[in-house]
Amino acid sequence: IDAVGKEHVGMKLSTWSTFQGMGTMDDLIPQFEHFIMRLRDIGIAYLHLANSRWVEEEDPTIRTHPDIHNETFVRMWGKEKPVLLAGGYDP
Repeated sequence: IDAVGKEHVGMKLSTWSTFQGMGTMDDLIPQFEHFIMRLRDIGIAYLHLANSRWVEEEDPTIRTHPDIHNETFVRMWGKEKPVLLAGGYDP
C-alpha cells in the first residue's frame, strides 16, 4: 500500500477453497468477516471473491452451505467500493 497507494490495491480471496487445508474450519465465515472488515477499514480499492469450481467435486457438502456464493461477504464489503465475483456459476 505504501508503494502504490490503497486506491491501487485489491484483495482476492478464495473463501470456499479447500486447497492445502484451507476452508476446513467448522465455521469460516467469522474468520473471513474479520479479514474483510479490516480490508474495508483500510480502504483498499476492491475485493475479489472467487469460488473454486473444483470445490464441490472435492467436498459435495460444500454445495449445501447457505452462503456458497459469498452473499454474506458481499454485504459485509458494502456498496461503496467494487466487489468482483468469479466462479460458482452454472452454465
